[in-house]
Amino acid sequence: QMSSVLQTMNHLNPIYDDEESNANKSRYTVGTYDDVFGDGDENASTVLQRSQITKEIDVFFVRQQYGYFSISVSILQFFLLTVIFASCGVAPISVNPMVGPYPDALSYWGGKNAYLVVNEYEYWRLLSPVVLHSGVLHLLGNVAIQLETGAFFEREWGSRIWLVVYLSSAMGGTLLSCVAEPDSVSVGSSGAVMGLFGAKIAEVFCRSCQVGTENNSLKHNTHIEQLSGIFCSGTIVSLFTFIPFVDWSSHLGGLMTGFSVGLLLFAFQLKNQIN
Repeated sequence: QMSSVLQTMNHLNPIYDDEESNANKSRYTVGTYDDVFGDGDENASTVLQRSQITKEIDVFFVRQQYGYFSISVSILQFFLLTVIFASCGVAPISVNPMVGPYPDALSYWGGKNAYLVVNEYEYWRLLSPVVLHSGVLHLLGNVAIQLETGAFFEREWGSRIWLVVYLSSAMGGTLLSCVAEPDSVSVGSSGAVMGLFGAKIAEVFCRSCQVGTENNSLKHNTHIEQLSGIFCSGTIVSLFTFIPFVDWSSHLGGLMTGFSVGLLLFAFQLKNQIN
């Protein structure tokens, strides 16, 4: 029965970025969001209901096969930490328990430093902390979530939307950190990752407000699964608040910025789909 369902799904028209082709479909690529949830494609909705596909496979769609920016940013973060180690050495555990460089090295390489941002006009520091980490343990924790949940969001949204959310959330997190904790040096991509979670919450909210769509049970189950994953990953990222050179305000600022940007992007996207 499942093979016939998937054959029927192959006749749908999934959305892909220009650089991707239909040959790159994964088992999660069952069509556009509206195809899956019955808005604009009655046949797909009928197939889903008849086969009870929600009990057999995960119902998601992706625009591309890989999270290109997620992978690229993670590689850059590994590379920069290696360079900092080679140039500045590794601090003792008593100074940096994350197995990382000295605090002055983090500031020198672009960590958040409110004084330099305000008085020396080094505005590039609003973005540079996202590619730096306080140490190996901090880097591994962030990259693991970035390559798992973050990369899936990029496959789902497309690289352009992902990059807009990621960078704007990184900047928003650093701005709030400069205001709330101006005397501390902080680094990490946690704020940007929290921004991705905020954008996903905004997307779920926007799609939940859609009217006239079929298969609401399927949509509801998918939303619950996604929000559950966000809660688990967000809890892990929030624990980084208690490690050196990471602050809570960056996480909160990234989450708020990601949610705000996500509302604008996905509301506009849904409006265009309706029109």
